[in-house]
Amino acid sequence: MNDSTRATLDRDGLLDTFVAELTRAAYDVALRHRAAGTWLDLQLDLWRALAHTVKQWGRKPPPGAECRSPREIDPMR
Repeated sequence: MNDSTRATLDRDGLLDTFVAELTRAAYDVALRHRAAGTWLDLQLDLWRALAHTVKQWGRKPPPGAECRSPREIDPMR
């Protein structure tokens, strides 16, 4: 396994952990508001929706990291 693959796996693991924690928090709020359906359906629906959203965020570059040409970064090139 190379460093790039390891970094990708670490990143994916961190995103999964974040989704799990976010799901737990959202689930607690939903239960307080007596959401309809079974608790399992609710938790799975939350997990899927939050995982999809977080994965979309993970594909975007960080704010302020717009693509620039090498000359914009180092004018001496």
